[in-house]
Amino acid sequence: MKTEKEPIGKFINELELPENVKKGIRILTWVIPIIIFSLVIYAGFFESADKKRERDIKSTLEYNFKGKVKEKYISWNHNTPTTKLYDGKEIGSDYGLYNLVQINDSISKEKGVLYVKIYRKESDTSNYLYFDKEYFNILDRKNKSD
Repeated sequence: MKTEKEPIGKFINELELPENVKKGIRILTWVIPIIIFSLVIYAGFFESADKKRERDIKSTLEYNFKGKVKEKYISWNHNTPTTKLYDGKEIGSDYGLYNLVQINDSISKEKGVLYVKIYRKESDTSNYLYFDKEYFNILDRKNKSD
């Protein structure tokens, strides 16, 4: 009686099966683990993306600021669009807000809302919504499942 483990290939060769079936079994012994590994990685990635969006929404709801825009720049830290106010506060945002806001605009965001009010001399107040409908659908879906 052998105590050593025999390789799967040797075991398959000893089976009384047609050669093409043996070849298929050998291929499946590699393909199935690769597929399972890929599905686990895929599922983990998208679950964490939903959680990140939910975390972004919740942190944005807690964030508040107001002031006059002094300068705008792309931060060296992850190329984040940043707006600096005259009081020294720096606001990281997405490119939508960054492109909409101009120097000397007054901006404000209250705690508990997901939009920024932008005040200009030339026009009335405009609102910039931080998140698109996809973010709201995810947050709504999460709240209904809780």
